[in-house]
Amino acid sequence: MTVAIIVGNEIQAYGPSTTPWMPVWQVSSASTEQTLYSWDSTFALRKRNGTQLRDRISYRLTSRFVGNETVAAAGGSITSEKYSVQITITETIDSLIGSATYPMYNGYSLQMTGNLWIANGVGPVKGDISGLSLPGRRGLYGHDVFLYSYTGGTGYEQIFFSSPRLSYDYYEVPGFPGSEYLWINTQPLSAAGSYSFVLAAKSF
Repeated sequence: MTVAIIVGNEIQAYGPSTTPWMPVWQVSSASTEQTLYSWDSTFALRKRNGTQLRDRISYRLTSRFVGNETVAAAGGSITSEKYSVQITITETIDSLIGSATYPMYNGYSLQMTGNLWIANGVGPVKGDISGLSLPGRRGLYGHDVFLYSYTGGTGYEQIFFSSPRLSYDYYEVPGFPGSEYLWINTQPLSAAGSYSFVLAAKSF
């Protein structure tokens, strides 16, 4: 059985999926950790002085079969397979000056663990997840990527890039000094809360 999820515009634009539905789970009885989803993407941009910034973001979803369990869901009892899951996002940021590479950050931007119960012919019937995330961010636990570039008819130019750990903003107006802003978030992860669901009903 394959479980698919619907993905937003961001993942459709930057990720491996070209349709709103993406398969993320192939049910397996393997008791060793299996990689269900893996995506590495590198974003590169050039500063005003010609220095290149590079931000590599790695997304990982892994699971491990725990055993069979009966779950109280959808107004009854459903025999399910329980999986231990882990979701991580890591970010590696460096600066390239000439042929030299200078590391600026390397570490986690998200660490979530939990459990998922899946029933054959039904799909997910129960789940819980908790862990650590960057505080005060937007999107999926604050882990969105945003890229914006604009050049106006009067010569106005702006470049903006934002990832979980890196923010860069540059704009220039003819006749005025330009402005450039670079921020690398090195603060530690904090508790992201706990999230859970139980299937309430099914019509088949």
